[in-house]
Amino acid sequence: MKDAKERSKAMKIIVDFSGVISMRIEGEYMNQIMIKGKAIDPVAITKLLRKKMRRHVDVVSVSMETKDEPQTSNTRIETVAMPPIQPCTCPYMHAIPYDAEQNPSCSIM
Repeated sequence: MKDAKERSKAMKIIVDFSGVISMRIEGEYMNQIMIKGKAIDPVAITKLLRKKMRRHVDVVSVSMETKDEPQTSNTRIETVAMPPIQPCTCPYMHAIPYDAEQNPSCSIM
């Protein structure tokens, strides 16, 4: 995540997800998000972040908390900037009309 605006957008997306209890930003470059919650689906969160943020997102680790907090899981998600994909356009074939019937005789005479 490049700046505070992208971090804020990612936090809004994750907080709206069902089952999230808390989250915090970690990592050397502040590009990892630690999520705690009940019955969180890391694949669904990753898909949602990829769709909304339009960036490459990786799940670093998924683990269960100790029994002090029952049924919570930790999910770390790291975002990496990827260049935009340019759509490939296919060239169109234009047919050149021609007269298929060739008359070898002279039309002037």
